[in-house]
Amino acid sequence: LYAATFYVDRGHGSASDANTGAENAPWLTIQHGVAQLQAGDTLYIKDGVYNELVRVSSSGTAGQPITIAAHQRRGVTIDGSGLQVPAYRGLVEIHGQRYIRFSGFRVINSGPTGTSSGIQVEDSRHIEIHDNYTYNTASSGIIVWDGSDITIDTNEVEQALSGGADDGQT
Repeated sequence: LYAATFYVDRGHGSASDANTGAENAPWLTIQHGVAQLQAGDTLYIKDGVYNELVRVSSSGTAGQPITIAAHQRRGVTIDGSGLQVPAYRGLVEIHGQRYIRFSGFRVINSGPTGTSSGIQVEDSRHIEIHDNYTYNTASSGIIVWDGSDITIDTNEVEQALSGGADDGQT
């Protein structure tokens, strides 16, 4: 088993979730891309606005983490406008996973319930959340529930708790 590198690029004229995920045949949606990942894989997301919920559903290993990264720092926006982020869930969610790296994204407009967060990590281990920016989240910009060895570094959180939740985090 070897690690692979894949791409999502909604701006690419022939992007499709039926493609191979290669740079010249990228997938269209982040969710489709993350659903394909196995231990050691890297998924690069090309610049653009992606209006979708993202649920990471695979784990890496200690020697082969899964990396999900913006191709260019903060050139990728995951925008929850018009989406229904479930109560007590995140626009981006890592639940029950291990050895995941998530970096370089703008995550904005998570709601509408007062308990919808931007990036949520739950019941997970060995997770790295770094160099992301969250804005206008109904609840926390970044929140962790029941995890260990979670690194949250060099992120910016702006206008969190806009939905009226009061968990003491901003």
